[in-house]
Amino acid sequence: MPRITTEFPLFSGGRWFRTRTPEGQKMQVVELADALEGPWRMIFDLNAMANGRKLAVGVFVPSPDGRKLVLGFNVDGVELAELRVFEVDSGKLLVDSIPQVYAFFPAWLPDSSGFYITGRDPANMAADGKIYRHILGAALATQPEDYESSASMMWVKPAGDGRHMLMIADHLNPRPDYIRDEINGGGWRAFLKGETAQFRGEIIGDHYYAVTSDGAPCGRLVAIPLATPRDRSTWKELLAGSSDVLGTLLAVDGQLVLSDLADTWSRLRVFDTQGQLKGEIPLPGRGALSSHQFAIFSMMDMFWKGAKGEVLFHFSSPAQSPALYRANVHTLKVTEQTSPKFKLDAQTHSHHAISADGARVPYHVIARADVDLGKPQPTLMYGYGGFQAALIPGWAGLYFAAWVKAGGVLVLMHLRGGGELGPDMWHQGRLKFKQNSFNDVYAIAEDLIARGITTPAQLGVNGGSNGGTMAATVAVQRPDLFRASISQ
Repeated sequence: MPRITTEFPLFSGGRWFRTRTPEGQKMQVVELADALEGPWRMIFDLNAMANGRKLAVGVFVPSPDGRKLVLGFNVDGVELAELRVFEVDSGKLLVDSIPQVYAFFPAWLPDSSGFYITGRDPANMAADGKIYRHILGAALATQPEDYESSASMMWVKPAGDGRHMLMIADHLNPRPDYIRDEINGGGWRAFLKGETAQFRGEIIGDHYYAVTSDGAPCGRLVAIPLATPRDRSTWKELLAGSSDVLGTLLAVDGQLVLSDLADTWSRLRVFDTQGQLKGEIPLPGRGALSSHQFAIFSMMDMFWKGAKGEVLFHFSSPAQSPALYRANVHTLKVTEQTSPKFKLDAQTHSHHAISADGARVPYHVIARADVDLGKPQPTLMYGYGGFQAALIPGWAGLYFAAWVKAGGVLVLMHLRGGGELGPDMWHQGRLKFKQNSFNDVYAIAEDLIARGITTPAQLGVNGGSNGGTMAATVAVQRPDLFRASISQ
């Protein structure tokens, strides 16, 4: 069976970097190329570095000049990444280890002279992670940066303009609390600290362009002057809020590239800095900007920057395994870089059910093209409904693909607690409102039965992690609705 590759290349300093697991090998290698099409050459081999251990790349960040690489790997399944810094061309080890543990989100300085990480002091493992600034060639930092922490999780990311760095607070409700000018010097200064809404974006010139939930639960696009971030009278709205859920915003060659979810389906558009729509980047079909079924745009981008004027993205659908594409933000031309390994001859239908409190709950039904949905069929419901993670209609994996190919019906449920319909959806399915998530499952099950798609004797429910809690709970609360429950 062919291996589905979902690892993606990174462009930095005029060079391309990628990780992959070669056929016949158990562990990854890191490769370098001058062009996305190759040829690629191996620069690091975890198989050769293993010394009897099982290694997996956990952190992989090339420097802006393309000459250095932060490489972190997990050992023997323990998610305690060992961070090292290498010189790319010579393979020279520049940093063998750092004083902090559980290090994540390394972010290079614009001049590639050092990097930030969020990590824990080994002497105080019970404390939240702190942000440290390590400079190559100098003594590694043992004291965190000088800032007032406002969330249990904070990290630093480049602002996209090659000059500023942003310190982000709160992985579930992110905003840039602080900003630092790395070119002209100075320390961290408060930026949007104290705001309670989400802000996700990048800097062009003297403005921070961001998707925010401020005044728009599903997001609106605003331009915020760097000089007056707390003076709302200086903000400019570029795109008003709607029912479309705004996801990732990246500044690419002076343009604003925005991904969003329209009725859970992905879309990719280009705007100028005045908010004028320049065009929509045509996706290969209805599906997801993802290699799988989830998007967590509060922490992870749905697409990323390529060479000048380009973006890269994975695209998949319930009937198509992921493939890699590149798009020019000026011409809107899309080029397929890899081909899908699998395609199903499938039908997809979108429906909604009404939950116990009157909320509208959407779901998708996927079946082999020749399956008669006018007759009850063996049906498997899948959902998540937690932590603002958006369950989107992308590739469901070989496990579910085999079910559909064998004639089973797959149902993707958009349960409250998730993020595919915006932050309100998340808040309505968490903490004291968690029962709403389970009621949504019952509403969808009853709607499927009412439509004649399945019967309780043919209906199963499946979920993993938070979804596993869902699958176990609904089986206990409503055993009359399900023949089987798989809680993972």
